[in-house]
Amino acid sequence: MPMEIDFLRWFGIDYFFSPEKRLYWAYLLIALVIGLGVGRFSGQPWREWLGSRVWWHPSARLDYRYFVVASAIKLALIYPLIINTGDVAIPVIRWLDQTFGYRPKLHSAGTLTLICYAASLFLANDFSRYWLHRLMHRVPCLWAIHRVHHSAEVLTPVTFYRIHPLENLLFGLRYALAAGLVTGVFIYGFGAALDLPRIAGVNAVVVVFHLLGDNLRHSHLRLRYPGWLERILISPMQHQYHHAEIGGRSNYGGVLALWDWCFGSLHVCRVGENHRFGIRGEASPGSVGALLLAPFTGFAPRRYAVTVLVALLLCLPWATGLAAAEVDARAELGRALFFDRNLSLQRNLACASCHNPERGFIETRDSGVGAAASLGDDLRSLGDRNTPSLSYAALIPAFHYDAEDAQYLGGLFWDGRARDLREQAGQPLLNPT
Repeated sequence: MPMEIDFLRWFGIDYFFSPEKRLYWAYLLIALVIGLGVGRFSGQPWREWLGSRVWWHPSARLDYRYFVVASAIKLALIYPLIINTGDVAIPVIRWLDQTFGYRPKLHSAGTLTLICYAASLFLANDFSRYWLHRLMHRVPCLWAIHRVHHSAEVLTPVTFYRIHPLENLLFGLRYALAAGLVTGVFIYGFGAALDLPRIAGVNAVVVVFHLLGDNLRHSHLRLRYPGWLERILISPMQHQYHHAEIGGRSNYGGVLALWDWCFGSLHVCRVGENHRFGIRGEASPGSVGALLLAPFTGFAPRRYAVTVLVALLLCLPWATGLAAAEVDARAELGRALFFDRNLSLQRNLACASCHNPERGFIETRDSGVGAAASLGDDLRSLGDRNTPSLSYAALIPAFHYDAEDAQYLGGLFWDGRARDLREQAGQPLLNPT
Protein backbone atom coordinates (compact mmCIF):
# COMPACT_ATOMS: atom_id res chain seq x y z
CA MET A 1 0.00 0.00 0.00
CA PRO A 2 1.25 3.55 -0.61
CA MET A 3 3.02 5.12 2.32
CA GLU A 4 0.78 8.18 2.25
CA ILE A 5 -1.97 6.24 4.06
CA ASP A 6 -1.79 7.84 7.48
CA PHE A 7 -2.34 6.68 11.01
CA LEU A 8 -5.96 7.89 11.11
CA ARG A 9 -7.00 5.74 8.17
CA TRP A 10 -5.18 2.62 9.32
CA PHE A 11 -7.09 2.53 12.60
CA GLY A 12 -10.41 3.88 11.34
CA ILE A 13 -10.23 7.15 13.26
CA ASP A 14 -10.98 9.05 10.04
CA TYR A 15 -14.48 7.51 10.11
CA PHE A 16 -15.41 10.04 12.81
CA PHE A 17 -14.31 13.01 10.67
CA SER A 18 -15.43 12.02 7.17
CA PRO A 19 -19.00 12.98 6.10
CA GLU A 20 -18.98 9.93 3.80
CA LYS A 21 -18.82 7.56 6.82
CA ARG A 22 -21.64 6.45 9.07
CA LEU A 23 -19.68 7.26 12.23
CA TYR A 24 -19.13 10.90 11.27
CA TRP A 25 -19.51 12.92 14.45
CA ALA A 26 -22.35 15.05 13.03
CA TYR A 27 -24.37 11.93 12.12
CA LEU A 28 -23.84 10.52 15.62
CA LEU A 29 -25.01 13.84 17.07
CA ILE A 30 -28.12 13.76 14.85
CA ALA A 31 -28.86 10.22 16.06
CA LEU A 32 -28.41 11.30 19.69
CA VAL A 33 -30.80 14.24 19.32
CA ILE A 34 -33.41 12.09 17.52
CA GLY A 35 -33.00 9.35 20.10
CA LEU A 36 -33.44 11.63 23.09
CA GLY A 37 -36.53 13.15 21.50
CA VAL A 38 -38.05 9.75 20.70
CA GLY A 39 -37.19 8.42 24.13
CA ARG A 40 -38.85 11.37 25.84
CA PHE A 41 -41.96 10.97 23.69
CA SER A 42 -42.19 7.17 24.07
CA GLY A 43 -41.14 6.98 27.70
CA GLN A 44 -38.15 4.72 27.08
CA PRO A 45 -35.38 5.55 29.61
CA TRP A 46 -32.15 6.74 28.00
CA ARG A 47 -30.16 4.19 30.03
CA GLU A 48 -31.72 1.37 27.99
CA TRP A 49 -29.87 2.48 24.88
CA LEU A 50 -27.14 4.86 26.12
CA GLY A 51 -26.18 3.21 29.40
CA SER A 52 -23.00 1.30 30.19
CA ARG A 53 -24.87 -2.03 30.06
CA VAL A 54 -25.00 -1.49 26.29
CA TRP A 55 -21.92 0.59 25.47
CA TRP A 56 -19.55 -1.25 27.83
CA HIS A 57 -21.00 -4.72 27.37
CA PRO A 58 -18.33 -7.33 26.45
CA SER A 59 -19.90 -7.63 22.98
CA ALA A 60 -19.66 -3.85 22.45
CA ARG A 61 -16.05 -3.77 23.62
CA LEU A 62 -15.30 -6.55 21.13
CA ASP A 63 -16.91 -4.39 18.43
CA TYR A 64 -14.51 -1.55 19.25
CA ARG A 65 -11.45 -3.79 19.04
CA TYR A 66 -12.67 -5.49 15.89
CA PHE A 67 -13.39 -2.12 14.25
CA VAL A 68 -9.74 -1.08 14.60
CA VAL A 69 -8.39 -4.40 13.28
CA ALA A 70 -10.95 -4.60 10.46
CA SER A 71 -10.08 -1.06 9.32
CA ALA A 72 -6.45 -2.06 8.84
CA ILE A 73 -7.44 -5.30 7.08
CA LYS A 74 -9.70 -3.40 4.69
CA LEU A 75 -6.94 -0.98 3.72
CA ALA A 76 -4.25 -3.61 3.36
CA LEU A 77 -6.16 -6.55 1.83
CA ILE A 78 -9.75 -5.75 0.88
CA TYR A 79 -9.69 -2.43 -0.98
CA PRO A 80 -7.10 -3.64 -3.53
CA LEU A 81 -9.41 -6.57 -4.38
CA ILE A 82 -12.69 -4.65 -4.75
CA ILE A 83 -13.55 -3.71 -8.31
CA ASN A 84 -14.97 -0.23 -8.85
CA THR A 85 -17.95 1.12 -10.73
CA GLY A 86 -15.86 2.06 -13.77
CA ASP A 87 -14.63 -1.53 -14.17
CA VAL A 88 -18.25 -2.53 -14.81
CA ALA A 89 -19.51 0.62 -16.55
CA ILE A 90 -16.91 0.53 -19.35
CA PRO A 91 -17.82 -2.97 -20.63
CA VAL A 92 -21.51 -2.03 -20.38
CA ILE A 93 -20.94 1.09 -22.50
CA ARG A 94 -18.91 -0.85 -25.05
CA TRP A 95 -21.60 -3.52 -25.34
CA LEU A 96 -24.29 -0.86 -25.84
CA ASP A 97 -22.13 0.85 -28.47
CA GLN A 98 -21.69 -2.39 -30.38
CA THR A 99 -25.34 -3.44 -30.04
CA PHE A 100 -27.23 -0.19 -30.57
CA GLY A 101 -24.66 2.05 -32.25
CA TYR A 102 -22.32 4.67 -30.93
CA ARG A 103 -23.68 7.79 -29.19
CA PRO A 104 -21.57 10.84 -28.26
CA LYS A 105 -20.82 10.90 -24.53
CA LEU A 106 -19.03 14.17 -23.87
CA HIS A 107 -22.10 16.38 -23.49
CA SER A 108 -23.49 17.48 -20.12
CA ALA A 109 -26.56 15.90 -18.57
CA GLY A 110 -29.59 18.00 -17.63
CA THR A 111 -31.05 18.38 -14.15
CA LEU A 112 -33.87 15.90 -14.81
CA THR A 113 -31.35 13.35 -16.09
CA LEU A 114 -29.23 13.75 -12.95
CA ILE A 115 -32.30 13.24 -10.74
CA CYS A 116 -33.26 10.11 -12.70
CA TYR A 117 -29.67 8.87 -12.45
CA ALA A 118 -29.62 9.37 -8.67
CA ALA A 119 -33.00 7.63 -8.28
CA SER A 120 -31.98 4.70 -10.50
CA LEU A 121 -28.68 4.30 -8.68
CA PHE A 122 -30.46 4.32 -5.31
CA LEU A 123 -33.06 1.73 -6.40
CA ALA A 124 -30.49 -0.56 -8.02
CA ASN A 125 -28.25 -0.34 -4.97
CA ASP A 126 -31.04 -1.01 -2.48
CA PHE A 127 -32.63 -3.80 -4.53
CA SER A 128 -29.33 -5.63 -5.02
CA ARG A 129 -28.48 -5.16 -1.35
CA TYR A 130 -31.80 -6.74 -0.35
CA TRP A 131 -31.18 -9.85 -2.40
CA LEU A 132 -27.56 -10.34 -1.36
CA HIS A 133 -28.53 -9.81 2.27
CA ARG A 134 -31.31 -12.37 1.89
CA LEU A 135 -28.92 -14.86 0.31
CA MET A 136 -26.46 -14.27 3.14
CA HIS A 137 -29.12 -15.71 5.45
CA ARG A 138 -30.41 -18.49 3.21
CA VAL A 139 -27.22 -19.99 1.68
CA PRO A 140 -25.19 -21.96 4.27
CA CYS A 141 -21.70 -20.91 3.15
CA LEU A 142 -22.81 -17.26 2.98
CA TRP A 143 -24.48 -17.48 6.38
CA ALA A 144 -21.17 -18.77 7.77
CA ILE A 145 -19.73 -15.38 6.79
CA HIS A 146 -22.70 -13.20 7.72
CA ARG A 147 -23.20 -14.73 11.16
CA VAL A 148 -20.19 -12.71 12.31
CA HIS A 149 -22.42 -9.63 12.11
CA HIS A 150 -25.34 -11.31 13.85
CA SER A 151 -23.22 -12.61 16.70
CA ALA A 152 -23.38 -9.21 18.44
CA GLU A 153 -25.32 -9.43 21.70
CA VAL A 154 -25.83 -5.67 21.99
CA LEU A 155 -26.21 -3.08 19.26
CA THR A 156 -24.33 0.21 18.90
CA PRO A 157 -23.48 2.18 15.74
CA VAL A 158 -20.07 0.47 15.73
CA THR A 159 -21.83 -2.89 15.39
CA PHE A 160 -22.49 -1.97 11.76
CA TYR A 161 -18.79 -2.60 11.15
CA ARG A 162 -18.78 -6.08 12.72
CA ILE A 163 -18.54 -7.39 9.16
CA HIS A 164 -16.20 -10.15 8.06
CA PRO A 165 -13.70 -9.10 5.35
CA LEU A 166 -15.23 -11.67 2.98
CA GLU A 167 -18.61 -9.98 3.37
CA ASN A 168 -16.98 -6.63 2.60
CA LEU A 169 -15.71 -8.14 -0.64
CA LEU A 170 -19.11 -9.53 -1.57
CA PHE A 171 -20.96 -6.29 -0.89
CA GLY A 172 -18.28 -4.29 -2.68
CA LEU A 173 -18.72 -6.51 -5.73
CA ARG A 174 -22.49 -6.16 -5.49
CA TYR A 175 -22.30 -2.38 -5.43
CA ALA A 176 -19.85 -2.27 -8.35
CA LEU A 177 -22.15 -4.44 -10.46
CA ALA A 178 -25.32 -2.50 -9.62
CA ALA A 179 -23.82 0.99 -9.85
CA GLY A 180 -21.69 0.10 -12.88
CA LEU A 181 -24.69 -1.18 -14.81
CA VAL A 182 -26.76 1.94 -14.06
CA THR A 183 -23.86 4.29 -14.73
CA GLY A 184 -22.98 2.58 -18.01
CA VAL A 185 -26.56 2.86 -19.27
CA PHE A 186 -26.84 6.53 -18.31
CA ILE A 187 -23.47 7.48 -19.81
CA TYR A 188 -24.43 5.74 -23.04
CA GLY A 189 -27.78 7.51 -23.21
CA PHE A 190 -27.17 10.90 -21.65
CA GLY A 191 -23.44 11.68 -21.55
CA ALA A 192 -20.57 11.33 -19.13
CA ALA A 193 -21.10 14.51 -17.08
CA LEU A 194 -23.08 12.73 -14.32
CA ASP A 195 -22.96 13.65 -10.66
CA LEU A 196 -25.17 12.84 -7.71
CA PRO A 197 -27.13 15.61 -5.97
CA ARG A 198 -25.20 16.86 -2.97
CA ILE A 199 -25.92 18.69 0.27
CA ALA A 200 -22.90 20.62 1.58
CA GLY A 201 -20.69 18.52 -0.66
CA VAL A 202 -22.05 15.17 0.57
CA ASN A 203 -24.30 12.73 -1.29
CA ALA A 204 -27.82 13.97 -0.59
CA VAL A 205 -29.16 10.40 -0.18
CA VAL A 206 -26.61 9.75 2.58
CA VAL A 207 -27.60 12.94 4.43
CA VAL A 208 -31.33 12.20 4.22
CA PHE A 209 -30.76 8.62 5.38
CA HIS A 210 -29.01 9.88 8.53
CA LEU A 211 -31.78 12.39 9.15
CA LEU A 212 -34.12 9.37 9.28
CA GLY A 213 -32.08 7.82 12.09
CA ASP A 214 -29.63 5.57 10.23
CA ASN A 215 -27.31 5.08 13.22
CA LEU A 216 -30.26 4.19 15.43
CA ARG A 217 -30.78 0.97 13.48
CA HIS A 218 -27.93 -0.54 15.48
CA SER A 219 -29.12 0.58 18.89
CA HIS A 220 -31.60 -0.42 21.58
CA LEU A 221 -33.83 2.60 21.00
CA ARG A 222 -37.28 1.31 20.08
CA LEU A 223 -38.04 3.71 17.23
CA ARG A 224 -40.79 2.38 15.00
CA TYR A 225 -42.68 4.05 12.14
CA PRO A 226 -46.44 3.91 11.52
CA GLY A 227 -47.47 0.55 10.06
CA TRP A 228 -48.06 1.92 6.55
CA LEU A 229 -44.63 3.58 6.52
CA GLU A 230 -42.89 0.38 7.68
CA ARG A 231 -44.11 -1.19 4.45
CA ILE A 232 -42.12 1.44 2.57
CA LEU A 233 -39.09 2.26 4.74
CA ILE A 234 -37.17 0.07 7.17
CA SER A 235 -37.42 1.58 10.65
CA PRO A 236 -34.67 1.22 13.28
CA MET A 237 -36.95 -1.12 15.22
CA GLN A 238 -37.50 -3.31 12.15
CA HIS A 239 -33.75 -3.72 11.74
CA GLN A 240 -33.46 -4.52 15.43
CA TYR A 241 -36.04 -7.26 14.94
CA HIS A 242 -33.86 -8.57 12.10
CA HIS A 243 -30.96 -8.81 14.57
CA ALA A 244 -33.07 -10.58 17.19
CA GLU A 245 -32.65 -14.30 17.82
CA ILE A 246 -36.13 -14.90 16.39
CA GLY A 247 -36.09 -12.42 13.51
CA GLY A 248 -33.17 -13.30 11.25
CA ARG A 249 -35.39 -14.20 8.30
CA SER A 250 -37.28 -10.92 8.10
CA ASN A 251 -36.57 -7.32 7.14
CA TYR A 252 -33.58 -7.76 4.82
CA GLY A 253 -34.05 -4.30 3.28
CA GLY A 254 -31.41 -1.62 3.51
CA VAL A 255 -33.50 1.55 3.18
CA LEU A 256 -36.72 0.40 1.53
CA ALA A 257 -39.07 -2.11 3.11
CA LEU A 258 -40.85 -2.42 -0.25
CA TRP A 259 -38.66 -5.35 -1.27
CA ASP A 260 -39.54 -7.25 1.93
CA TRP A 261 -43.20 -6.45 1.38
CA CYS A 262 -43.09 -7.67 -2.23
CA PHE A 263 -41.13 -10.86 -1.54
CA GLY A 264 -42.77 -11.99 1.68
CA SER A 265 -40.08 -11.21 4.26
CA LEU A 266 -41.62 -8.15 5.93
CA HIS A 267 -42.20 -7.86 9.67
CA VAL A 268 -44.10 -4.77 10.85
CA CYS A 269 -43.21 -3.93 14.44
CA ARG A 270 -45.67 -3.60 17.29
CA VAL A 271 -45.62 -1.49 20.43
CA GLY A 272 -43.83 -3.22 23.30
CA GLU A 273 -41.55 -5.47 21.24
CA ASN A 274 -38.26 -6.08 23.02
CA HIS A 275 -35.85 -8.72 21.79
CA ARG A 276 -32.71 -10.61 22.72
CA PHE A 277 -29.90 -10.17 20.20
CA GLY A 278 -27.38 -12.72 18.96
CA ILE A 279 -27.60 -16.14 17.36
CA ARG A 280 -29.84 -18.63 19.10
CA GLY A 281 -27.92 -21.65 20.36
CA GLU A 282 -24.48 -20.13 19.68
CA ALA A 283 -22.18 -18.41 22.12
CA SER A 284 -20.90 -15.03 21.01
CA PRO A 285 -17.23 -15.07 19.92
CA GLY A 286 -14.98 -13.66 22.61
CA SER A 287 -12.08 -12.32 20.56
CA VAL A 288 -11.21 -10.58 17.31
CA GLY A 289 -9.48 -13.73 16.11
CA ALA A 290 -12.61 -15.79 16.76
CA LEU A 291 -14.66 -13.38 14.64
CA LEU A 292 -12.18 -13.57 11.76
CA LEU A 293 -12.06 -17.37 11.88
CA ALA A 294 -15.81 -17.86 12.39
CA PRO A 295 -16.63 -18.64 8.71
CA PHE A 296 -14.08 -21.47 8.72
CA THR A 297 -15.37 -23.22 11.82
CA GLY A 298 -18.19 -25.72 11.97
CA PHE A 299 -18.96 -28.70 9.75
CA ALA A 300 -16.67 -29.60 6.86
CA PRO A 301 -18.93 -28.89 3.82
CA ARG A 302 -19.40 -25.30 4.97
CA ARG A 303 -15.65 -24.83 5.44
CA TYR A 304 -14.97 -26.17 1.95
CA ALA A 305 -17.64 -23.95 0.38
CA VAL A 306 -16.24 -20.85 2.07
CA THR A 307 -12.73 -21.78 0.89
CA VAL A 308 -13.96 -22.04 -2.71
CA LEU A 309 -15.69 -18.67 -2.35
CA VAL A 310 -12.47 -17.10 -1.08
CA ALA A 311 -10.58 -18.49 -4.09
CA LEU A 312 -13.15 -17.02 -6.49
CA LEU A 313 -13.01 -13.62 -4.83
CA LEU A 314 -9.22 -13.58 -5.02
CA CYS A 315 -9.52 -14.03 -8.80
CA LEU A 316 -11.43 -10.76 -9.16
CA PRO A 317 -8.41 -8.44 -9.58
CA TRP A 318 -6.99 -10.73 -12.27
CA ALA A 319 -10.29 -10.82 -14.18
CA THR A 320 -10.70 -7.06 -13.79
CA GLY A 321 -7.18 -6.54 -15.14
CA LEU A 322 -8.02 -8.57 -18.25
CA ALA A 323 -11.16 -6.52 -18.88
CA ALA A 324 -9.29 -3.25 -18.39
CA ALA A 325 -6.50 -4.36 -20.74
CA GLU A 326 -9.03 -4.55 -23.57
CA VAL A 327 -9.78 -0.83 -23.27
CA ASP A 328 -7.24 1.52 -24.84
CA ALA A 329 -7.94 4.88 -23.24
CA ARG A 330 -6.47 6.79 -26.21
CA ALA A 331 -8.63 4.90 -28.69
CA GLU A 332 -11.73 5.48 -26.53
CA LEU A 333 -10.94 9.21 -26.38
CA GLY A 334 -10.44 9.36 -30.13
CA ARG A 335 -13.72 7.55 -30.68
CA ALA A 336 -15.54 9.97 -28.38
CA LEU A 337 -14.02 13.01 -30.10
CA PHE A 338 -14.85 11.60 -33.56
CA PHE A 339 -18.57 11.60 -32.71
CA ASP A 340 -18.65 14.77 -30.59
CA ARG A 341 -20.63 17.65 -32.16
CA ASN A 342 -19.48 20.10 -29.49
CA LEU A 343 -16.20 20.57 -31.39
CA SER A 344 -17.96 22.60 -34.11
CA LEU A 345 -19.00 26.23 -33.81
CA GLN A 346 -22.74 25.53 -34.02
CA ARG A 347 -22.41 22.29 -32.01
CA ASN A 348 -24.08 20.32 -34.79
CA LEU A 349 -21.18 18.86 -36.79
CA ALA A 350 -18.89 15.99 -35.79
CA CYS A 351 -16.19 14.21 -37.76
CA ALA A 352 -18.72 11.42 -38.23
CA SER A 353 -21.21 13.84 -39.84
CA CYS A 354 -19.02 13.98 -42.96
CA HIS A 355 -17.22 10.64 -42.58
CA ASN A 356 -20.29 8.42 -42.26
CA PRO A 357 -19.15 5.17 -40.53
CA GLU A 358 -22.11 3.28 -41.98
CA ARG A 359 -21.01 4.05 -45.56
CA GLY A 360 -17.27 3.48 -45.47
CA PHE A 361 -16.60 6.82 -43.76
CA ILE A 362 -17.56 8.85 -46.86
CA GLU A 363 -19.76 11.93 -47.26
CA THR A 364 -23.42 10.99 -47.76
CA ARG A 365 -25.22 14.29 -47.06
CA ASP A 366 -26.79 16.33 -49.82
CA SER A 367 -24.79 19.54 -50.16
CA GLY A 368 -26.70 20.81 -53.17
CA VAL A 369 -23.66 20.51 -55.45
CA GLY A 370 -23.53 16.75 -55.76
CA ALA A 371 -20.25 15.25 -54.63
CA ALA A 372 -18.22 18.34 -55.34
CA ALA A 373 -18.02 19.72 -51.78
CA SER A 374 -19.24 19.13 -48.23
CA LEU A 375 -21.47 21.36 -46.11
CA GLY A 376 -20.10 23.43 -43.28
CA ASP A 377 -21.63 23.49 -39.81
CA ASP A 378 -23.94 26.41 -40.71
CA LEU A 379 -25.49 24.03 -43.28
CA ARG A 380 -25.02 26.67 -46.01
CA SER A 381 -21.30 27.16 -46.51
CA LEU A 382 -19.32 24.72 -48.64
CA GLY A 383 -15.87 23.35 -48.07
CA ASP A 384 -13.18 23.39 -50.76
CA ARG A 385 -13.73 19.74 -51.67
CA ASN A 386 -15.86 16.73 -50.87
CA THR A 387 -14.95 14.62 -47.83
CA PRO A 388 -12.64 11.66 -48.65
CA SER A 389 -13.13 8.23 -47.11
CA LEU A 390 -11.22 7.33 -43.97
CA SER A 391 -11.45 3.58 -44.49
CA TYR A 392 -7.79 3.18 -45.33
CA ALA A 393 -6.38 6.34 -43.72
CA ALA A 394 -4.11 4.38 -41.38
CA LEU A 395 -2.48 2.65 -44.41
CA ILE A 396 -1.77 5.76 -46.47
CA PRO A 397 1.98 6.46 -46.67
CA ALA A 398 3.48 9.90 -46.09
CA PHE A 399 3.39 12.28 -49.06
CA HIS A 400 6.43 11.59 -51.28
CA TYR A 401 7.66 11.42 -54.87
CA ASP A 402 8.02 7.89 -56.23
CA ALA A 403 10.88 7.96 -58.75
CA GLU A 404 10.07 4.49 -60.08
CA ASP A 405 6.50 5.44 -60.97
CA ALA A 406 7.45 9.06 -61.62
CA GLN A 407 4.53 10.38 -59.61
CA TYR A 408 3.64 11.84 -56.22
CA LEU A 409 1.99 9.41 -53.80
CA GLY A 410 0.51 9.37 -50.32
CA GLY A 411 -0.40 12.13 -47.98
CA LEU A 412 -3.76 12.93 -46.42
CA PHE A 413 -6.52 15.07 -47.98
CA TRP A 414 -7.15 14.99 -51.75
CA ASP A 415 -4.08 17.10 -52.40
CA GLY A 416 -1.82 15.21 -49.98
CA ARG A 417 -1.01 18.37 -48.04
CA ALA A 418 -0.86 16.55 -44.67
CA ARG A 419 2.13 14.26 -44.36
CA ASP A 420 0.53 11.91 -41.83
CA LEU A 421 -2.46 11.50 -39.52
CA ARG A 422 -0.87 13.73 -36.90
CA GLU A 423 -0.77 16.65 -39.34
CA GLN A 424 -4.20 15.87 -40.74
CA ALA A 425 -6.09 15.61 -37.45
CA GLY A 426 -5.85 19.27 -36.46
CA GLN A 427 -6.80 20.88 -39.76
CA PRO A 428 -10.58 20.20 -39.84
CA LEU A 429 -10.93 21.54 -36.29
CA LEU A 430 -9.35 24.85 -37.33
CA ASN A 431 -11.23 25.16 -40.63
CA PRO A 432 -13.59 28.19 -40.40
CA THR A 433 -16.23 26.38 -42.51
